[in-house]
Amino acid sequence: MKDAAATLGVSASTLRRLADEGRIATARTEGGHRRFDLHAIRQFAAEKGAPPGIRPIAPPDKPIPTLASELEAGGVELAATAAAALYRGTKPGWYASDEATPEIRAWVATLAASAGSGRYAPALERSEDLRQRAHRQGVTLLESHGFLDRFRDVLIGSLGHAGAAQEELTVTRHLFAALQQAMLARYS
Repeated sequence: MKDAAATLGVSASTLRRLADEGRIATARTEGGHRRFDLHAIRQFAAEKGAPPGIRPIAPPDKPIPTLASELEAGGVELAATAAAALYRGTKPGWYASDEATPEIRAWVATLAASAGSGRYAPALERSEDLRQRAHRQGVTLLESHGFLDRFRDVLIGSLGHAGAAQEELTVTRHLFAALQQAMLARYS
């Protein structure tokens, strides 16, 4: 029910009321719980002109040791590789500049500490700080998002070479999805 309510951008009690009024189709499990059909939820949202909601992606809830090691050993260089890929064929932008290097260094250190401890709130905050500093230098949201995309890809390659388990690769992707979603949510 929580996911259906989030999709519609309403509270769970409002969703229950809509179901009780017959405005949204629902089925009951043997235990009496409501089950909402995804198609019915989307159709109702479209009829009401409600934009579909996006369920927030929570960061991982555990450490990613190989990621922490790779970031500590060469995270700034990996970020430089990501920035070079971002600006390939164009004039280098802020993420590839000397001005960005101290900011990126601090961001990478925070990511490494978060990956080592399993506490990702500091990484989310530092990522937003990095995005804000980039924005003040004229960097677009798309450019910042692209930097995170490329940095994730470079990290996944580095983790693969370091022999990281598939689970660590998956959790790293999950972490970057949470970072990117947080960036998008705070920007709007």
